[in-house]
Amino acid sequence: DTLGGLSGDIERVSDGDSPRASAEFDRETDGNSHTLRVGIRGLRKTDGAHVLVLIEDVTQQRLTEAARDSFVAQATHELRTPLTNIKLAAEEAIDAVSTDPATVSMSLNIVNQEARRLERVVTDMLSVSEMEAASMSLKIDDVSPAKLLEDLQSDYQNQARERNIEFTVNRPPKLEVVFGDREKIGLLLHNIVGNAMKYTPDGGAVTITATQDAMDWRVEVRDTGPGIAPDEQEKVFEKFYRASNAKTSDVVGTGLGLALAAEIARLHDGEITLQSELGEGCTFTVRLPRGIQSPGQARAA
Repeated sequence: DTLGGLSGDIERVSDGDSPRASAEFDRETDGNSHTLRVGIRGLRKTDGAHVLVLIEDVTQQRLTEAARDSFVAQATHELRTPLTNIKLAAEEAIDAVSTDPATVSMSLNIVNQEARRLERVVTDMLSVSEMEAASMSLKIDDVSPAKLLEDLQSDYQNQARERNIEFTVNRPPKLEVVFGDREKIGLLLHNIVGNAMKYTPDGGAVTITATQDAMDWRVEVRDTGPGIAPDEQEKVFEKFYRASNAKTSDVVGTGLGLALAAEIARLHDGEITLQSELGEGCTFTVRLPRGIQSPGQARAA
């Protein structure tokens, strides 16, 4: 059928009216959609005109291009939102600088929070580039789990308050210092918690629970979002993948946060696991060893 539809192009090339022709077609095979690219070019020989017809499956290439275009669009949105909030807060602070100190203080807090959010988005994008180039490495040093949890609570408590989300951080009275890459572990946790916040509806709950034993430390992030179907739970850690739940179709995101988090956990000899049922929310558990190398060393991917 495909070649039949190209009969006119084949004839024009064979007659010498056109040096080459090409077209793409979508085909269904065993329930899967494939994109085929057909190229036609003339081959002149002593016994007359001949044509070479090359059929190439470019499905993966087109999927990659679509994912890239989606990433650019989503990343632009992720960057625009904090920039807009910073601009509005700065303008409000300028207007109130001599009359309302409380408004100035609140506006500066917003600028600080949104600047940190913007920094995380940019760091995500740079880290993904490192991951794609297989050049991501770790800068191992002392890491305070308690400080990481404090940062999470500080960064998300206002968002939780605005959306009436019950945001709770549970941890033992004392968490021992561990070895790892502080910046990347922080990025990992922010991506997991940010994902939970993003998909939890207003009035829901997000709970972070940290524990530690002689070998590992764990952070469990539980939300009351729509949950993820069993057949999609492994896929959510793939780049650009987003669960196909109708309840989350209006939630924007790059589809890179969980993939990046999983890679950072792997580099630390750790793992991220997921437990979820549709309609019952998700529980992501991050397990990292308390020490993977001597302080100050770096481990390449």
